[in-house]
Amino acid sequence: MDKDVTIILGDSDRGHSVLFKRHLQQWGFKYPILRFSDGQGVLDFLHWAREGDCRISDRMYLVMMTLSMLLMGGLDVLKAMKQDPDFKNMPVIILTNTKDEKNTADCLDAGCDAILEKPLEKEAFTRALANIGVIKMPFPIA
Repeated sequence: MDKDVTIILGDSDRGHSVLFKRHLQQWGFKYPILRFSDGQGVLDFLHWAREGDCRISDRMYLVMMTLSMLLMGGLDVLKAMKQDPDFKNMPVIILTNTKDEKNTADCLDAGCDAILEKPLEKEAFTRALANIGVIKMPFPIA
């Protein structure tokens, strides 16, 4: 994939979001990260991007979100995305604190591309990106 990537991060826990961004910076990940504290914010941004000027042909969006967000949970956001023709092929990674088999099955059934446990580990993250085909590995170093 030769496109620039923007991560849309959905996580209601500000501390986790700061840690997530810090890890990516330490690992040399230089793409922008847009954080939304609730699922509705993620969907609102996607709808705005579809209509607005930020839908640039050389940009790709990767949605990474937790299941437990305010207003709308990650699973509901995922289902809404996969039902929308403009977003159904957008890669989605679910971030979770637990190894709940039902949540995992529900997310995979709904079409998520990967499930990663918090705290995020570099090897798991880079493997997920490579498997999804989001960016060439190794990712660009800042």
